[in-house]
Amino acid sequence: MKDIEVQPKVEVLDSYDLLFEQVDRDQFFVRGLAAIKDVDPADSEEDWNALVERLENGGTAFIRGAGRNAQGTEAWFKVCRHLFKNADIRKDPDNNTEPTKLLTRLTRYGKVTEKGEGIRHLMNYQVSHLWEKRTHNPLLFTAAWNIAWVPKYLDPFTGHETKGEHVVAFQKRFRQRNRERYGRQIAAYNAYVKANVLPRLEEALVATISELQGWSVRKVSSFESRVRQEFAVI
Repeated sequence: MKDIEVQPKVEVLDSYDLLFEQVDRDQFFVRGLAAIKDVDPADSEEDWNALVERLENGGTAFIRGAGRNAQGTEAWFKVCRHLFKNADIRKDPDNNTEPTKLLTRLTRYGKVTEKGEGIRHLMNYQVSHLWEKRTHNPLLFTAAWNIAWVPKYLDPFTGHETKGEHVVAFQKRFRQRNRERYGRQIAAYNAYVKANVLPRLEEALVATISELQGWSVRKVSSFESRVRQEFAVI
């Protein structure tokens, strides 16, 4: 019987380990979360009610474009139009215009190029969605309680591009912060989705998939999974 060769342990250098050797991680997280500029919950609830009314009564709502060509975006248009039959669903011009306009209006913070009375200018902030991978959902792309001005130094910790224990630790705090801040609005969204979206989702998917031309089985399956994720409760 051959001896099993023991593989040497691979050393991994995490740049965040180096960062937090010099900076207290807890303070970094606390101060970073405190630096987020978002919409007052009461204002966000009023705007949310207006968004739902537009979707139900023929108004305009926006989603982010998908992929490098019009085919992906058109597929999302189809599923959204099956779910929200009266709404005018449009692609955001540059995938961030409408959220930025909404945040500027409701927070009175804006980019340094923003003009307008009473606007406080921000630098090295970016518009971020608090609940990621939901930007093809017209209920959430411009939901005031789902977007915020986030310091750019926090961006690596909020998305899926970076990995490791520090990212996991931050995202736990980030989600907890968002739930505490907008718990009432999240509950309203979940109730609406359960009552008005999920009961129609299967039918909308079947209708949409039947209209897709030239899509592979794998691509259709991936799209279907993404749709379910986008319209899931939070």
